[in-house]
Amino acid sequence: MAGVEHPEPVLEDQVEESRVETKADRILKLLLARGVPHRKMRPRLRDACGVSYEAARQWLLGNTNDISTDHLESIARTWNASLEWLISGRGQMDDTEGMNFNNAREIAHEVRRIPVLNYIQAGNPKEAIDDYVAGDGMDEITVDADLAQEISMTAFALVVQGNSMEPEFKEGDVVIIDPNVKPLPGDYVVAKLGASGEATFKKYRSRGVDTAGHDMFELVPLNEDYHIITVSSENPGHIVGTMMEHRRKRRR
Repeated sequence: MAGVEHPEPVLEDQVEESRVETKADRILKLLLARGVPHRKMRPRLRDACGVSYEAARQWLLGNTNDISTDHLESIARTWNASLEWLISGRGQMDDTEGMNFNNAREIAHEVRRIPVLNYIQAGNPKEAIDDYVAGDGMDEITVDADLAQEISMTAFALVVQGNSMEPEFKEGDVVIIDPNVKPLPGDYVVAKLGASGEATFKKYRSRGVDTAGHDMFELVPLNEDYHIITVSSENPGHIVGTMMEHRRKRRR
């Protein structure tokens, strides 16, 4: 139809002039102005505001304008924007008084520290992380800016034990695990078997469903001296999380 430039709602750097600009529109406009790629907007908002991935998605889709002042304050601080502009649209986008601190704030936001869990804690990472306070006796590692934007707030690190995953993974290597990422065949995962409190790190291989209708999968060691573990209704277990990064221990 003539005169309609954007017939479908899409993420763009301009808001349709045919309707009133909303808080969600201004958030999108701010992220685009700060150079945040579309695929990273939701995780960045999630981490900045402490909201769910789905809530951030609804904001960006413009499905809700019910965004609290506290969340808008977090967005304003993170990206040096004017809170008044975010709330009402009045004034300028930029918080000119804070622009000198833009780089430092961006780095502080992007780089995260995550806890290093042992194999028992990794069997129930949510419980371990819920009780975790940074600097409170648990080892931590730093993840870089790119990975910090991709992983969830429940991600953790695990130090590889034993030689069942050699030659690719050696004892002392560190793997970053995200419980919010569903594995694909060939991915490396942490899994918990039965009622034992301990986790295991293996390669994931889907095997469909068993006769009881439950998902079946195999946990495959890379070292052929170890046997493959089949998880089914007869040998229960579940995936704890999927590996997002592998850090090799330096060896002399």
